[in-house]
Amino acid sequence: MFINQIQRCSWQKKTLVRHFTFLIALLICLIVFTGSAWGGTLSSPKIPRQVTKGGVGVKLGVINTGIFKAGHKRLDPMASVSFGVFFNIPFVSRIMISPAFDLHNIHIYALQELMADFSLAVKPVIYKQNTKLAIRPTLAFGLGRMATWDVIEDETTYLSVKAYLELAFFSYAKYAWLLEVGYTAFPVGGNRNLDASIEPSLTVRVGLEY
Repeated sequence: MFINQIQRCSWQKKTLVRHFTFLIALLICLIVFTGSAWGGTLSSPKIPRQVTKGGVGVKLGVINTGIFKAGHKRLDPMASVSFGVFFNIPFVSRIMISPAFDLHNIHIYALQELMADFSLAVKPVIYKQNTKLAIRPTLAFGLGRMATWDVIEDETTYLSVKAYLELAFFSYAKYAWLLEVGYTAFPVGGNRNLDASIEPSLTVRVGLEY
């Protein structure tokens, strides 16, 4: 039994490292690609307020959830709804920090349960004034929580890791339209009785930032 526990811990560490490496590599690629394509100064008075001073916004879209592992179970959830509220706060030049609260509907067969996810993100801001478009590659870490449901007979807590590209489209209005495309993973989680995780899940959401 002790050997099995050691093997399980080793497997969990390898899985976490694999997911983390994938998400980091994705973020680096996004930063390199967008950084080579976009530039410009953020000192012009015509720069949108959301680029220089941050803002508050909402997002709504779809999460195509990866394999859900709970103890010895391996389940394949269906695509479902994801909703979020976030705050962009200036940190240093061209970088925002963004606390966020997300709700992901985990849909397995006829069963559904909400994953509540609190996270903190780092967002480099890449903005070119004549395009009215800001590009924000994002990396976030947080904690997810699910209530008791039929798949798991107790509450569970998870580490959340996210890497995504956020596009902000500006008009003459006081808000920006948003498009978010990326991955969300819950690589480590569970409770005192079992281990649980959710593999990287594609998320596509739209929203508004004021």
